[in-house]
Amino acid sequence: WHPYQSDVLGCTLDYGGLQQYDTRLGLSKPTFKMNTGKPELYTHSCIDEYGMLLGYGDGIIQYIDQRYPRKILLRVEDPYVGGIGDIIYNDQSKSFVVSGLTDFSVWKIDDSQRKAYIWSHMQMTNNAIQNQYSFATSAAYLDPNTIIKCDRRGYASVFQQGFS
Repeated sequence: WHPYQSDVLGCTLDYGGLQQYDTRLGLSKPTFKMNTGKPELYTHSCIDEYGMLLGYGDGIIQYIDQRYPRKILLRVEDPYVGGIGDIIYNDQSKSFVVSGLTDFSVWKIDDSQRKAYIWSHMQMTNNAIQNQYSFATSAAYLDPNTIIKCDRRGYASVFQQGFS
């Protein structure tokens, strides 16, 4: 669901498609449709009424503005998260957390220069019981300065930092 437009539902498609539906008009026809031309589009996160972050299976993050659907405004590669499963934006800290394979990272958005840069990250944690790596499955903000991460085994970790 779109955080700034409560009647709008968005979805990403594996082939690289992004679609939005206005539930007041029904779900038979998208009100916004974009083919990013890049496969493995797994997630998206709205950062304002028109801006969206897109996350891909190869660790690429792209920023688009729906008013200019054929233009990628920013493209960065997360050096720590190879397959992005989720992106969650925090408006208070102007940052976003990326989670997936292999763990999570926090990115800061610099509006004045239209840039995003890595702010913090967590390296893979070794699970000594079976000598396997613990892959992040989800990370989210508890508040602007606290992130909770849950891995595939169900272990939860809380990270605090001055993100705001």
